[in-house]
Amino acid sequence: MSHCTFMEKITIHTGSVAEVATQLTAILGKEPSKENTLHINNHLVELYYEWFFPFDGIEIGLHNVRYKSDMEVDVLSDTSEKKYIYFQFEYKGNVSPKTPQENQKLTSLVTMMSMQSTSIFLNMKAKKGDQSQWVTLRISEDYFNRYMSHMKVHIGKVFDTANPWVIYEITPPKINLLIDDLFMLNDEMTPPLKNSLIVARSVEATGLFLDQVIRRKHQSQRNTNLHIEDIKRMQMIKEELIVLYDNTPSLTSIAEKYGVSVSKLKRDFGSVFGTTIPCFHSNYRLELAYKMLETQQVSISDVARHFGYKSLSNFSENFKEKFDTTPKEVAIKYNL
Repeated sequence: MSHCTFMEKITIHTGSVAEVATQLTAILGKEPSKENTLHINNHLVELYYEWFFPFDGIEIGLHNVRYKSDMEVDVLSDTSEKKYIYFQFEYKGNVSPKTPQENQKLTSLVTMMSMQSTSIFLNMKAKKGDQSQWVTLRISEDYFNRYMSHMKVHIGKVFDTANPWVIYEITPPKINLLIDDLFMLNDEMTPPLKNSLIVARSVEATGLFLDQVIRRKHQSQRNTNLHIEDIKRMQMIKEELIVLYDNTPSLTSIAEKYGVSVSKLKRDFGSVFGTTIPCFHSNYRLELAYKMLETQQVSISDVARHFGYKSLSNFSENFKEKFDTTPKEVAIKYNL
């Protein structure tokens, strides 16, 4: 006899945190909440959203969700006339397609950040017991044109509804620390202190993200001729890469698997991730290696082998080039 696991499914439209909160309330109900907050606690999910409007055209959201049931969420494109750029910084968990259970603990230590148009369809899946925390920041078209028009050369036609786009980056340690601060806030803080910290940390994280985008080597590939299906394909490839600890698959094998040419694969991945597939995968594995060295007592040679390096010297050389420190120095610092 076969057993099927039922997955609850809900559909909402992307929008401001307040608009999303209204939709979630209509679907899931809510607990009594303070102004600009949403608290839901039922048999499906425990959820807490909080949002802030520090400036006209800027919205910051803090999100904390614990899933009590398997759940799938379809997020449809924004239906409002106003257009936004949407930033997301993962803090804990990942509600995109799940990795094998044995890889969950380690991969959750390295997070991603993204910047995208609000016209992109998103599909998120979570299993019972999962927890996700993330920070969002939305910038309106008016605010962008007034204060950030210099970014157009770097991120393309960001408000063109016919040109959906997304930019991913691995979250660097500086931004991780800023996001960590946001989830350490508590109600014992006075509103002026709490609000100023939220604005300062969120704006600094966004500035560092944009600085990283400007410094990308693949500037010429920015957001050209991408379609929704192209973006979905890149997201699936990313999910596949981050659970591979060994050597990177060949471009030919990836292209054949996803039904595209190698040239299109390279072009689309460069547009979304700002680097090549081998470089992205190498950087991600090195980030995981760093996290393993700073959180577990394990030999450097074991870490090197775990992440597909056949030569300890090659691992140390790549590690030093990326982090400007050696694996041994990291292991000593965090395992005294």
